[in-house]
Amino acid sequence: MLENIGRKLIFPIDFPSQKRTFHLQSVILLISALFASAFGFFTQSLLNLLICYAAGVLITMLLVVPPYPSYNKKKLQWVKPSMTNSSMATESGKITVESSGEDIIIVQ
Repeated sequence: MLENIGRKLIFPIDFPSQKRTFHLQSVILLISALFASAFGFFTQSLLNLLICYAAGVLITMLLVVPPYPSYNKKKLQWVKPSMTNSSMATESGKITVESSGEDIIIVQ
């Protein structure tokens, strides 16, 4: 049951959007912290400070957590692995790896 919940809580976004959302999160939390501190100081109320900061955290979560379509525009194209002829020296001698298609031959 917990595995199903865990699968539903995965929000995939691409790598450039991860950087952008991290920057957005940092900026919004910093601004909300400064505003909440100033508001709490001028009203002389710790409760007002906490409410303002909580509102900033909720706004940040609404902007950053859901996987909006704009966060999936730049999909990465993964390079398919390919094997080429290579050799590696070992203590007992030289090992050569030769590949042709899907077959890999190791020659000592």
